[in-house]
Amino acid sequence: MRTVDSITMDQTVSKALTELNFPDMKYEITKESCRWLIRLTQTEEVEILIELMWQDGGWIGCVLEHTGMKHSTKALIMNTLMKHLELD
Repeated sequence: MRTVDSITMDQTVSKALTELNFPDMKYEITKESCRWLIRLTQTEEVEILIELMWQDGGWIGCVLEHTGMKHSTKALIMNTLMKHLELD
């Protein structure tokens, strides 16, 4: 199993948000057993909750909740985040 610590995940999320040019997007990262929960919040009306897990040699990610985002924005966030996980 690949081990990712909190600092590495924080850097990954920060890099993804910088690439996306979302400087006002705040994030909160929680580690629960074998999964990471990442909540990205722009305003009370715009946020997304992402779940990430390392399984069978690769990252699995899904959107658990979202508010005020188009599908294209959610996809862009997920794709960028997953790209940075693979690079790190």
